Amino acid sequence: MRRRIPARASGAAGGNVGVSVTARALGAALAAIVGADGATDDPRACAAAAIDDRRPQWVVRPRALEEAARVVALAHDEGLAVVPRGRGTALALGAPPTRADVVLDLSGLDRILEYHPDDLTVTVQAGVTAGALAAVLGERRQTLPLDPPGWSERTLGGIAATAASGPLRARYGTIRDLLLGVRFVQADGVVTWGGARVVKSVTGYDVPKLLVGSLGTLGVLGELTLRLHPLPEAEATCLVPLRDVAAAQELTARLVDSTLQPSRLERRRCAPSRRRSAPRRRASGRAWRRWAPPSGARTTGCWWPPAARCSG
Repeated sequence: MRRRIPARASGAAGGNVGVSVTARALGAALAAIVGADGATDDPRACAAAAIDDRRPQWVVRPRALEEAARVVALAHDEGLAVVPRGRGTALALGAPPTRADVVLDLSGLDRILEYHPDDLTVTVQAGVTAGALAAVLGERRQTLPLDPPGWSERTLGGIAATAASGPLRARYGTIRDLLLGVRFVQADGVVTWGGARVVKSVTGYDVPKLLVGSLGTLGVLGELTLRLHPLPEAEATCLVPLRDVAAAQELTARLVDSTLQPSRLERRRCAPSRRRSAPRRRASGRAWRRWAPPSGARTTGCWWPPAARCSG
């Protein structure tokens, strides 16, 4: 049985100093789990970790899933509200918390645990960023095709908890389609496994999909097993000027029916000549831009007239 920290204590003069004693005891208990440098009640750190103006009493940064589980178990026994946090890039999502006693900073869980290139699977801790994983996968010409805004700096646990996605979902789906298995911490601190570590598996209820988009309300994501894809042999990005929405719809329909395999298809209002860098020119007088892919895929340039404009 877990033993609760006393909620009240009496000082030498018989005064009620239970609140301060309990706070000190809880702080010491948290530090005993994650180390003195892993738990803080410093006002500046707590203010920086505030969520919707709810300032936590402690910010705790575990370095292992077992430490995170022990922190959640302690909070459960003491009736504390725990808010898991990755890089804090999607704090505007969800309803404002009524309480935030402990912010559980998962950025310290940043290890790639297993990588099986032949099986196209990888198991990572929740604090691994998508950019860090892409650097490792690129060496084997593989990729995790997720590109939500700011993807390279976002943690994979945070991407799963917020169901974040980008234009690549049109071809590869979202993290819900790429998540094979998870280890997560329940509200009472018990570590639970759901899903599988292989692509083809039938193991009952699909717990990983249940946790995607749950914003940490159903459990604290600790580890994720993900399905990978090979990088394309060549990839190009083209900007096509169109007259109106009808023309864009026609182009989309023809692309879908063609032998091409588009990864992204976006409609934008832009003027190519006003983009961030001036277009290069060849002897033919046409302007062109080369797209630099994030993971080393070979590309070809695409052309359009210098005076072209996007519209519609």
